[in-house]
This record gives sequence, structure tokens and C-alpha cells, in this order.
Amino acid sequence: MMTGFQKTIALVALLAAPSLPAAETKKALDFTKLPPAASGAVDFAKDIQPIFANNCFKCHGTEKQKGGLRLDLKQGALEGGDLGAVIVAGKATESKLLHLVAKLDGETQMPPSGEGRKPLTREQIAKLRAWIDAGANWPDSAVAAAKKSGHWAFNAPKRPAIPRSGDTLVAEPKSGRTKGDKSVASPRNPIDAFVLARLAKEKIKPSPEADRYTLIRRLSFDLLGLPPKLEEVHEFIADKSPDAYEKLVDRLLKSPHFGERWGRHWLDLARYADSDGYEKDRARPFAYVYRDWVIKAINDDLPFDRFSILQLAGDLLPGAGAEEKTATGFHRQTLTNTEGGTDQEEFRCKATVDRVSTTAAVWLGVTMQCAECHTHKYDPLTQREFYQLFAFFNNASEKNLPAPQPDEERAYEAAKKKWNTENARLLQLRDAYVNGAAGAKFEQWANTASVTAVAWTALTPEKASAKSGSTLTIGKDAAVTAGGKSPEKETYVIEVKPGAGPVTGFRLEALAEGEAKKAGKVGRAKDGNFVLTKFGVRLLLPGEPAKDIELLNAQADFSQPRFEVAGALKGLDTTGWAVAKQTDRSHTALFETKEPLVLPAGARLEITLDHQYKANYTLAKFRVSATSATLPLRLDSLADDVALALSKPAEKRTAAETERLKKYLLTQVDAEGKKLQAAVDENAKKVPTAPETFAATIAEEPAGRVTRVHVRGNFLDRGAEVRPLTPAVLHAFKPRGTKPDRLDLAQWLFSPENPLTARVTVNHVWKNLFGRGLVASVDDFGVKGEKPSHPELLRLSRGERVVERENRRAEHPSAVARGHRGARLRELGEVDGKPRHGAEPARPLHFFPAHRAVSDADDLRRAGLERHLHAPRAEQHTAPGAHAAQRPGVLRVRAGAGPAHGGVARDESHGAHPPRLRDVPRAPAAQRGVERAGQSL
Repeated sequence: MMTGFQKTIALVALLAAPSLPAAETKKALDFTKLPPAASGAVDFAKDIQPIFANNCFKCHGTEKQKGGLRLDLKQGALEGGDLGAVIVAGKATESKLLHLVAKLDGETQMPPSGEGRKPLTREQIAKLRAWIDAGANWPDSAVAAAKKSGHWAFNAPKRPAIPRSGDTLVAEPKSGRTKGDKSVASPRNPIDAFVLARLAKEKIKPSPEADRYTLIRRLSFDLLGLPPKLEEVHEFIADKSPDAYEKLVDRLLKSPHFGERWGRHWLDLARYADSDGYEKDRARPFAYVYRDWVIKAINDDLPFDRFSILQLAGDLLPGAGAEEKTATGFHRQTLTNTEGGTDQEEFRCKATVDRVSTTAAVWLGVTMQCAECHTHKYDPLTQREFYQLFAFFNNASEKNLPAPQPDEERAYEAAKKKWNTENARLLQLRDAYVNGAAGAKFEQWANTASVTAVAWTALTPEKASAKSGSTLTIGKDAAVTAGGKSPEKETYVIEVKPGAGPVTGFRLEALAEGEAKKAGKVGRAKDGNFVLTKFGVRLLLPGEPAKDIELLNAQADFSQPRFEVAGALKGLDTTGWAVAKQTDRSHTALFETKEPLVLPAGARLEITLDHQYKANYTLAKFRVSATSATLPLRLDSLADDVALALSKPAEKRTAAETERLKKYLLTQVDAEGKKLQAAVDENAKKVPTAPETFAATIAEEPAGRVTRVHVRGNFLDRGAEVRPLTPAVLHAFKPRGTKPDRLDLAQWLFSPENPLTARVTVNHVWKNLFGRGLVASVDDFGVKGEKPSHPELLRLSRGERVVERENRRAEHPSAVARGHRGARLRELGEVDGKPRHGAEPARPLHFFPAHRAVSDADDLRRAGLERHLHAPRAEQHTAPGAHAAQRPGVLRVRAGAGPAHGGVARDESHGAHPPRLRDVPRAPAAQRGVERAGQSL
């Protein structure tokens, strides 16, 4: 019986357990309710489309798509909704659409009752049945009848008429102004015309033109995010030419700081970070590779469409090289979970979801992430469409591409040249000794050295297997290498055919030449060690049971304390042979047979190497040999080939054997030779390593992956299969071939018919340049987003013609500066940076400088920091242990950080956990880089 305490525990467990719904039984369908198919031909446009339009579009049309189903578009209707197809062409009785409109399950009927809706008549259902049975023919010409969204952002822009100068307010000079003050009497370009027209409407006089000190300060902040140098101010003031302002713009655009200032904003959109996020939050030491690509691309005046396509699908472009592939680092900025026990497929799906949401936000300005679990509640975006976009990225896998930077390669080449010179000098000294003074020593030693070495014969396995999943590979030198899976415990079994003659002992060599991951280590454990808990041998004779061979007198050249080689004969899981402190070199153990083992014809030996300790302590590579030497055996330090060569008379040695003996004498016997060889070996340890820098990229999987809707966003609950496709509310998608990919998506974004990409991009520039976008909700152009405060300016912008074959740096602020050099937007609506009127904040007439840039620069000036950009590495300061991503002289973006004055800076790691505080090394003042609001130069 249960005690009171046990009953309490059982009751709590019962109450805490989640309730499990009864298995849902599929409702039987009553096909007697289904009217027969209509006789005669059924025309889609005349008979079917009106049924959909009058009864279905309200819930399954442009504005709303319940269950992800659209019936206003051919493609959406035939593909079905989130849970699969509703129309099975040629099979009306299997089509869910017909089941629902005829209420065949006795419960669910479409359209639902209420709000004046009525069920379909039997005649309408009969026409639907006949249409589906006939193949559900839907002419492409009928697509034009589908209604598009009426939302302003989803419709193609129309270039507005420019207000005439006569419609604008001409400000009269005020009395008392100092000489040289001017009012803006006429627009200098179309933007001025719109602003002046609005001011006139509000009966507000424009401000006077700012003086040159203010102009250069403002322009420097706008384009570089830095205050101008004193000599730059003096140069501008002294330039009396009529195009002085234009020349200043051009000069600032050539500054490398331009790419840093505006690259910062793009990196914000790219969710750039130098750590993985989540609980481990491991550093990304080479994150700067993508960051530097962005800065360079902006400074190189890369057209915006090319700039974007490279980041979305650079790896898919014809002849894609390192530069194009590095650009795809845009989509490697997702969070990465490296905690133990995580489901890698789950977080691969999370990363793909993030790529979909980010792409939609950055280039389309829509909250596509709302449709991950259900059809969007406000915008005409279905859950099915979310996973159709998901399919573009589902075939991409993360790949690290070697990407040494030019300065790193230069440093490596210089170090390698220096090392080569020193190595050649040491080799020359050694070889001179070998060919000179050592020659006489060799002749004497080679003729008088006695050999008592044991002769061993390597046993080449005929079979090699591992019981717990490791992969054993037999080499030409009879060595066996373990690879693949590395289980906690393992047993290696090899089968060999020994030669003639009795066997008196076995030698086991643990070789420090394992798999690449553990190269130079004798074991597969994390520390490079192994624990051999049992070395056993069995005799195999045809038709007889296997016979254990008794082994004794174990010896080894080295054993770890408390893990002596004798433990390898005990077969316990608490001890065995191990070699801690010397895992980086090969070791030898030998085992004697109790009595000489005479092997009859056909005999084989089964040799077992057991590793029953813990934590993957298994051998990485080994070789087993046998001997017929007289017992007791002696552990000989001589290598087999050296012992063999010494056992021969000098005149019978081959040239190779003579050279081997010379090397042995030099490295193992002669004191002076050992000293010279040690110098060569020590220098070999210092050989410079090539830069390990890599670019985090994505690459297409050749086999591809099947994409299905994740029901309610659950990656384990896969619904209907979908193919790559774009939202139906926007312009048509025209892929290059039958298998759409990310390059097709990227080109679709820059199609002339796309109403969003140009608007969204230009709005980002306005926000970063003036502190507020023309659309305040910069990341939401949907139904719930803000309407443009100045729609004419948004339509006017050159960015709306983003696809024209001209300089598409227009989407960066240089276009605003270049194309509108004469504009005086700031002066038109403000005085001393303050609004001149009481316009409501939500719909301002004025534009302020981005406050972040101004305050950052002021902080820098107060801190007394100097500009310091890409100085030679030898002149820069890097504190010991400084994070690799904090490369001196190169911009480091840290979202939300404040100006660095040494000490602690706020490190905003994206997404899944609170920001991390990290110590930032402070360089000497003369060498310190400029760091402002998360930027260090």
C-alpha cells in the first residue's frame, strides 16, 4: 500500500501532468449530400470565379487569407492552404473544398453563417464539382481579375508633380540682419520645392541659410559621423568659389570614414555581432571579415542592387569568388546555440526563420515574422507564404571560407621569410657538421656498435573492427587508425595471420599520428590521452573454439603514475595503461607469452584492445608486432630499421640504411650532433602558421531540402509541402529556371515592379540622416505601420528608381548629398537646430540632424581622442588577451554602446540574453582609436 506521503506525491504528479486530448477521430463524410455534377461545359470566368468572388474572397482573398488559403489567385487556390491542397484536379469527391461547401461532415460549412453570408446553392456546388472533375481548368487570363491590396505601400509609386516656384513662400529679409545673411527665396532643387510649399501652406517663413561654420559641421556629422578638422574648416571658409559646398561634399564622400559611418547603419540591419548569443555566447573572432566587406563596399561606391544581391546570393552568381561569398555573411549573423544537448535541426530552423524575417524587414519593410505561426492578422501575408520564402533559405547551409586579410597575409609572409632564413642557417650548421667532423665519428661508431635489439615483425591486420561505432582504417605500414565516432568506451578487435615460427611476445605501438582533429596525440580524449584497460590475444583454429593466450611481464617505455602498463593485463575499468604528460609522442609496450606459442598451419590470432575507462580515452593510432626472440624480452629503444642496419656488415648496408644510421647517430648518440639537431627541432616548433581567418558564409546544398509549413511554428509538426515563392500581394515572381533559388529572390526584390524595396531603403537613409524617416515605422510599411509624413518626398526620391542603370549609391546618403548639394533642408524648418513652429511631433515639417552622431562626436571631443584609422599594425596597441574581433584601427560595431573611454563598454549581443559587459583594453592616447556609440576606428 502507498503511504500518505506516496499518495500525496502521486496526486501532485497527476495534477501537474498535462492533459492529453482523446485521439481525434476522422469524421465520416456523407456523400449523399453532394449534388451530382452539373451537365454541360463549365466556364471558369463565367461560372466559377463569381462563386469565389461573392462567397470566398472575404476570408480567402487579398486582404485576408484564413488558414493560408487564397481563392483569388490560381496559384494559391491550386496549392492550397497551410494544411495542404483543397482542390484535387479531376477528383471532386477527394477535394476538401467540396466537402466544406457541401457540409459533408455534418458540422463544418463554408462559407460560415453570419454577417449576411449564405451557404452555396446546390446548383453552385454542382458547378464546382463539374469544374473540378473536368480538371479544375483555371485560365491564366483570369489572374488579372484578382484584386490587389489597396494599401499605399504595396502599390507602385507615381512620381509627383513638382510644386511651381510661384506656389512657394518667398521669405523677405528681416531688418537687423548682419551682412551676408540670406533667406531661401526659391527652391534649389525639387526637395526644396516640396518643403517650401509645405511651409507656405503652414504660413511659416523659412530660416536663413546657415553660415559656413555650421554647414561644414553638419555635413561632416551627416556623412562621416565626425566633427571636421580645424584645417578643413579653414579651407572651406576660405574657398570663395560658387561650388565650394559641392567640392566639400565630394571630398567628404572620398573619406574612408564615410563607409564606417554608413556601414554602421547597415550592420545594425544585418544584426551584426561578434559573439554567438545564447547562454554560451562564444566569441566570433573573425566577424570583422564581413564587417570590413560592408565598409569597403560602401566606400567603393558599389551600386545598391549589387550590394544587396551579393549579400543575399553572392555564392550563386556565375564565377563567384571569395568577395562574392564573403558578402553572404549578412545571413551568418543569426544566433548560434552551442550548448550541449541542443537539437541542431531546431536551431537550424530558427536561423532560417531569422533569415526570412530579416530579409523581409530590410528590403520589404514588412513584419513577415508575424506569419511564422499563423497567417498575418493585418497584412495580406499568409503562413504558407512565410514558408515559401523559408524555402529559398532552407537549402542554404553555413560554411566557413578561408579568408586571410591582406594585412594578415603580409605579416605571415614576412614572418615566414624570417623563419626560412633562420632555418636555412641552422640546417647549414648541422649538415656541415654531419659531412665534416661527424664523418670520422660515424665510421668508428657504425663499425663497433653492438646490436642486441629484438627483431619485431609488424602484423598487418586482415580485419579490423570496433564494437561501439569507431571506424578503423588499416594502413600500408600495418598501423590501424581510429576515426569517425568517438564513443565513451570502445573495444578494438583485429585479426592477423602470423608468420612461421613460435611467438614469444607482442609489441604495441601507440602512435602520435592520429586523425586530423587530434594530430600529434596518441589518444582521442580531449587531453590527447588513452587508457588501455585490456590487451588480449586469442588463438583461432579452424573448427575449434577460440583459445586465450596468457600474457605476462608487461613493459613500457613510459607509463602515467597509477596507470602502469601492467594494468593493461587486468581488464578492470578503473585502471590500465595511460601516458599523461607525454601524449604528444609515440610510446611502446610489450607483453611476453607465458611460453612460446607454436602456431599450426591455418592459425590466426585475434587481438583485442579494450578501452573501458571513461570519457573517450581510446587509442588514436596503433600497430601490433610479434617476435620470436628468446625470453625474457627486453624493451629496446632502437627503432627496427636502425637495429636491422646495425646488424649488417658495413659493406652490405644500402645507401638508405647508411643515411638512417647517420641520422640516428646525429640525433641520438653524438653530443654535438644532438645539440645542432635540437636547435633545428626547436626552430621547427616556431614555424609561422598561415592565418586562420575565415569568412562566415552560406552555400547552397546540391541535394536541397524539402520545405513544409511548420504548423503553429513548430518545426517538428510539418504540414503541407511548399516550394520557393514570393508573397502574392506583390509583383509577379519570375525565376530563371524550374528550381527557384536565392538569386531569383534577390533579383525579384530589385524588379522595376517592386513597390517596396526602394521606398524602404530610402526611408532608412532619411531616418539615419535626419533622425526620423519619412515613414516613422521604418521596419513596418504594412497596414499597421505609419503613413508617410511627406509622401511626395518619398515618391520623389531617386531611390524609388533603384533599378535604373545609374549610380545606385543613391540608396546611401551620398546620393542625397550629391544629387541635392544645393538643398538646405535643415535651414528651411529650424533655427539653431530647434523647430520654428509648433508642428505636432508625429508629423514634423522639419528634419533634425541624427542626434546620435552629434552627441557621439561631442563626447569624443571632450574625451580628447584623436582620429586613428588603419595605421600600420606596428604602431598600434593591442593589449594582451584582447578579443580578436577588436582589431585595432578597424571599425567594431557594438549596438547600443556608449563612447569608450577605457574601462567597461556595453556589449549588446543580439537577441536571446541580456547584454554582456566586457572589459575594453585602453590604448595609449597617441595610439588610441576613435570609438563612438559602438564604433571603434
